[in-house]
Amino acid sequence: MYKFFSDRPIYFSGQNILSSYNIDISKRQGIANQILRGNDYKITIKLLKNENISYIYLDDYKKNSD
Repeated sequence: MYKFFSDRPIYFSGQNILSSYNIDISKRQGIANQILRGNDYKITIKLLKNENISYIYLDDYKKNSD
């Protein structure tokens, strides 16, 4: 999936739409949560490299949600 403003592949977006079509998002959801909420930077860096993630965009909703 590509986002119009980034012209780059999106790793984890549109969860509600994907779930409504019974597409299993649990693996990527777990990895995304580990990257965003983990407290071991070595693991975070490894996950970012393994998943080929070079940019992270957080909107206000994601920054303020728990």
